[in-house]
Amino acid sequence: MELTIEASPGLKSYPAEQLEERYQRTGRQAARQTYLEIFGVANRLPYSLKLLLVESWLPED
Repeated sequence: MELTIEASPGLKSYPAEQLEERYQRTGRQAARQTYLEIFGVANRLPYSLKLLLVESWLPED
């Protein structure tokens, strides 16, 4: 992914934008499928793309 972004600087913000959009869409889809409202789940992704791409990183409980 980094090589693609380096080759096309216009794509620099695309991964973060897509991650945020997918996070929100997935939350709505999960709520519909489980017939539950999502309480206590952030509307916005609480982690940065940079952090999520660190292979050894896991969120704390």
